[in-house]
Amino acid sequence: MAFDLREFVEPKKTAIVINEMQQGIAGRLVPPALKDLAGQVRERGVVGCLARLLKAARTVGAVVCHGVYETRPDGLGMSVSTPLVEQMIKSGKLPFVRGSEAAAIIPDLGPEAVDFIISRTHGWHPFEGTELDSILRDIGVRTVIAAGVSTNIGVQGIVVEALNRNYRAMVASDCVAGFPPEYAEMALKYGVGIVARVTTAKDIVAAWGLEWGEL
Repeated sequence: MAFDLREFVEPKKTAIVINEMQQGIAGRLVPPALKDLAGQVRERGVVGCLARLLKAARTVGAVVCHGVYETRPDGLGMSVSTPLVEQMIKSGKLPFVRGSEAAAIIPDLGPEAVDFIISRTHGWHPFEGTELDSILRDIGVRTVIAAGVSTNIGVQGIVVEALNRNYRAMVASDCVAGFPPEYAEMALKYGVGIVARVTTAKDIVAAWGLEWGEL
């Protein structure tokens, strides 16, 4: 059966799930451990492309979910220590404390009043230990479009867990980034691309009947 993108991204049954597009992870307040990842976000123009996709999604009535990683000031309940987390806390303070500027979503992306904020203090993607699955099922979502960072960890996690929960999975390839870029491209082609449909934000917007240049 031929693949019909318009049917796959039917607005009322589609959600864009964004991973960690926060100032301290992919924006202007990144610690040294994440500067290369943030550099790829800038180089690939992810914020601008994703902002257009989200504007289109809100216009047609698709769901927008911002997955954010936040910690308590005392660190209780946060993810178990990993090499990456250890690098980020060498400064003597916890990263991404709830309410801090570093934990905030990059302003170009919202959030808007109609968006959902999916907060977690542990794990590597928004499905882990949150109400995301319940929200999507209650709304009637069938397709999850993954976006954000990083291609080889968080985005891949969204795709795999969406499939585990019987959603159809898709990735907007121009709305994701990873580091190093060669590895991220391999992950997109041979990891994510094996289990999810890979397309572009522009093609998704066209399937919704909107003009990219007008967003």
